[in-house]
Amino acid sequence: MNVLKKYIENKKSFINVLNRYEEREMFKNLQAEMVRKGMNYKEFASAIEMRYETFSKKMSGKSEFHLDEMENIKKVIGNDFTFEYLFEKSEQ
Repeated sequence: MNVLKKYIENKKSFINVLNRYEEREMFKNLQAEMVRKGMNYKEFASAIEMRYETFSKKMSGKSEFHLDEMENIKKVIGNDFTFEYLFEKSEQ
């Protein structure tokens, strides 16, 4: 019985993690470049001098990026990429 209960709890936890990840799929290209730089959301938010919670909302599409924020992101990611590429909205 304990094994089954633990399995169910782990499965629920895994599903919660997947759901949170899917919420962050608004800007797949930006997210891919963050991964290539080896940065997670918290590290990246710090690098662009933004609160983690604010960055997370913007990445999920719940809030919009301002031009100055987009410029900071581009500086951290690298100027090799266009705004159109980095901020292309993905379908959810």
